Amino acid sequence: MGSNERAESGHTGGEGSGGGRELAASLLAAFGALMARRWRPGANPARQAEHRGLWILLEDAELGGNGLRVVDLCERLGVKPPTVTRAVDALERRGLVSRAGDAADRRSIRVRLSQAGLECARSARERALDQMEGLAERLGLEDARTLASLLQRSAGYFSELHARGCGKENHASC
Repeated sequence: MGSNERAESGHTGGEGSGGGRELAASLLAAFGALMARRWRPGANPARQAEHRGLWILLEDAELGGNGLRVVDLCERLGVKPPTVTRAVDALERRGLVSRAGDAADRRSIRVRLSQAGLECARSARERALDQMEGLAERLGLEDARTLASLLQRSAGYFSELHARGCGKENHASC
């Protein structure tokens, strides 16, 4: 296959080079395997918004925030309001968050971590940091730094792609 044919077919890597479509397939498989991995054995995937919400609320609390509105949580989690409402309801039943009126906007309710929620989120963060230290030891310092940099750059790429709304038209019929 000549270079023009490769360009027209979308195949840009040489045979065995791992470039182009072959590399994209490898990246997709690696991301898929990583995302499918449940970090806590037996974890319920439906509770993902709860777990991520705790981390976001912990960040807000540690920055001296006054809790977040449901709409803010929706934006940060990238989900619709009913998903956040269900997650907040579940966290509230477990005593991990509380709701309070917003002093600046009486129509809004702010969600904040309770003391138990603060302790739970901090404990979860410590366990996650322990796991990441183990990963860094397994990979070695240089590879761990490279991985962190590549993941940050990858997240930036997907954030930019999402902000531009790219790809929506390709998935309308799915």
